[in-house]
Amino acid sequence: MKNKLLLAAIAEGSLLVGMELMYAQLAHPFYGQSYYVWLVMLAITMLGSGIGYIAGGQLTRFPDSKIKLIVSVCLVFIGLYFLLIFGFNEFLSVKLQGFSLFTALIYHSLLVLLVPVILITLNSPIIVKYYSLHVANSGKSSGTVFFSSTIGGVISIYALAFFILPAFDLIGILHSLGLLVLVISVLFLMQSSSYTLLAANVIIFMLVYFGVAKNQNEITDTYNTKVLYRNHGIMGELEIRDEYGEARYISLNRMNQSAIDIKFSSSLWTYPYRVLTYASVKPARSDVLVAGYGGGVLINLLIELGFAVDCVEFDSRMYPVSRKYLNANDAFNLKVDDFRHHINVTNKKYDLIILDLSRGESIPANVYTVESFRRILELLNPGGFVILHYFSDIPGMKKNALYSLMKTMDQSGAFFALAKKNEGDQSPEQLLFMSNDPQIIVDRGLRIPKRVVTRYNIPYNNFMLTDIDYSSGQILTDDKNNLEKIQLDGIVGIRKERTPRL
Repeated sequence: MKNKLLLAAIAEGSLLVGMELMYAQLAHPFYGQSYYVWLVMLAITMLGSGIGYIAGGQLTRFPDSKIKLIVSVCLVFIGLYFLLIFGFNEFLSVKLQGFSLFTALIYHSLLVLLVPVILITLNSPIIVKYYSLHVANSGKSSGTVFFSSTIGGVISIYALAFFILPAFDLIGILHSLGLLVLVISVLFLMQSSSYTLLAANVIIFMLVYFGVAKNQNEITDTYNTKVLYRNHGIMGELEIRDEYGEARYISLNRMNQSAIDIKFSSSLWTYPYRVLTYASVKPARSDVLVAGYGGGVLINLLIELGFAVDCVEFDSRMYPVSRKYLNANDAFNLKVDDFRHHINVTNKKYDLIILDLSRGESIPANVYTVESFRRILELLNPGGFVILHYFSDIPGMKKNALYSLMKTMDQSGAFFALAKKNEGDQSPEQLLFMSNDPQIIVDRGLRIPKRVVTRYNIPYNNFMLTDIDYSSGQILTDDKNNLEKIQLDGIVGIRKERTPRL
């Protein structure tokens, strides 16, 4: 009996942590991966756990038969939650669009996460009660049960993060968990001889699964959009879709990362050609380090211009998916790693370093600090420079984030400048240059065909702006970095535009 109770504690911990990870995957496509999402999720989980522990403690005073019945009913609700939550999450997230990010997150987590957390955690005091019957010391009993629950959570984290989420669709995982919990609830009801509830459970399951849950299709198309690929991994929801049969997009958590013309496999965005134009001052076979793979569009252009390219990308899904759907070139060296970690351990020098990491609210703020910029500058060959692509010219969004990057570059000892944009350029992209040399870009002879510069209206004479007042920016350091918060409001506006309304 003791072993069965410890197994129940392990299962309870696994289910609780698994539910947290599942909730994160459900929330990321609508609210992103900013620290707001994680903080709200943790707060609601702690609140639900506290309520669950109190409720479970009160239940321990009930007769054994009633406790079994209550646990069985809780399991039924948890099973139904996993079967129905995907569709409910889509509906609720769209309905909450009118609220601010923080308010919407609180409502969303209260409605989606709080109740199931309570229903799971109320089992801990019950397990402690029955385990204490076999152990003389109640303190030892509680410690053993909560240790077992913690071990279950650790197992769940590793299993979901490294094996289950990368291999299976989120909706399939949710349905499998729901079915498993419902089967366990059936076994409990059979033991408690509650045959009326057992029959009701079976009927509810059949109605829900065959009438609602089974028809929830994660890959959804509209009259002008066709989803080719969607995967929920630990890094979020990765999607490939075609729009109007002409454009193909790759998006992470519903924020576009790359866009190409299907017929010509060329970028629909201007900024890759702007980056390529200024990169072309370097001769062929120059060593280039790119932070962030995206859909591989920029990498393709750099390879075509004869550069020796190393790329660091943290999401291992990006390259194989881009290779299959976006005609990505493979003539480069790919390193799956955190960029800050990579620059800290490498000694290789580069003629050009491109930071292409800023699209969405979950920016790698650890890269945009004084300490990081100093390390990046150390990796430049003489005459080398950095191009930083930043997503900042958004209607209604202040330039405080851009000014903070400039102020941070200044503090790092770098010489820097902002790339000029031609009048009429409506793209939200900004390019910053950074170098150890006061000229920043020493060579000015462009190798890129003039037709590209003309077609995309790219400034190439006197294109660096240095007389900018960036005093309103903040210095970003490893121990104080508010960049994510500074730019969050503008990104939320874009996310609202990307999310369809029901």
